[in-house]
Amino acid sequence: MAELLLIEGMKKGYTRGGWAPVFVDVSLEVMWGEIVAVIGGRLEGKTTLLKIAAGVERPDSGTVSLEGRALADLADRPREVRWVDRDGPGFEEAEVAEGAPEPFDARPVYFDAEGQFVSTRLYRREAFRRGHVLEGPAVIEQMDSTTVLHPEQRLEVDAFLNLHILRGGRR
Repeated sequence: MAELLLIEGMKKGYTRGGWAPVFVDVSLEVMWGEIVAVIGGRLEGKTTLLKIAAGVERPDSGTVSLEGRALADLADRPREVRWVDRDGPGFEEAEVAEGAPEPFDARPVYFDAEGQFVSTRLYRREAFRRGHVLEGPAVIEQMDSTTVLHPEQRLEVDAFLNLHILRGGRR
């Protein structure tokens, strides 16, 4: 049986104040009918590997073949790219959370409208699930961004895990 996906000797890095490798000399063979999971810690190249395998990004070196043909040769061929939610079930099946996740800490934050420091709960972005609702003030920390919810604001999480900040009850 021929392989569905073959990655050989792939290298990928990004330039941010100098070249930094994401991975070096990665090889992977996926056969028809196999189910494969890419597991690793934060910032270890999982998404980059999948983007390269889908043809969304190009490796710095190495080869990627799909059904025996080099991915570079398939650039003009239409193809479907599908995304599976990292938390498992589809949006329709996902459990709807109630309330809000537990804060991991609190700290004083200055809000101009209040004219003073206000004790503010701190949350991790990845703790939020579909259906969570949170009243401000709050700070939501994520690896690459921080969201500040003012005292008069409310946050709702939709089925796609987007954060909607409302003022006065409207999005």
